[in-house]
Amino acid sequence: MVSWNLEEVLLDFGLTAIDIGMLEFAMAIGGRAERSIILGILIFEFAHSIRSCGILLGIPYFVWFFIWFFMYATYRKKMYDDAVNEEFFDDEVEMNMKRSLAPEIINSIPALKIGSDTMSSPYFSKNDFCLICWENFIKGEVVKELYPCGHIFHGACIDKWLGQANYCAYCQRVVSLQPYLPWCLHQQVARPN
Repeated sequence: MVSWNLEEVLLDFGLTAIDIGMLEFAMAIGGRAERSIILGILIFEFAHSIRSCGILLGIPYFVWFFIWFFMYATYRKKMYDDAVNEEFFDDEVEMNMKRSLAPEIINSIPALKIGSDTMSSPYFSKNDFCLICWENFIKGEVVKELYPCGHIFHGACIDKWLGQANYCAYCQRVVSLQPYLPWCLHQQVARPN
């Protein structure tokens, strides 16, 4: 079995005992492992650049290295944050898609009968068909309008849809339950102490 000695390996790469001591010191004073490694790299790089290039070239080189290292660390943190946010958003969308509305709430959505006055509304002039079944609206049919998006669907189509999901079939906004719940649920009821 071969055992590796860190000092021997670093000496093989041309590092002196002083370099190894600086690296070990920097890693020892850090708090978390990640922070101590970063601090160790920065102190080691500073000492190495001063020793190999001299003060006049070593300090500008170290400044360049520090800027590059900071930009790289910032980029890595942004990528990590974006990945975490995307995973959270995907989970939230997936949770919303798995929820359905209770039959009592679906039945409380007001049903409108299509007449000449509703056919002349701005919505019907743009969309004269149900966005679920893709069939045209005909006078006398029952439709339901969702809140807050205002999209209109055949009553039977949207009832079936909301039995499986709690969002609009067209824009996928979560359906607000506030206008469909009974008045008493909107009021804050004072509880006896």
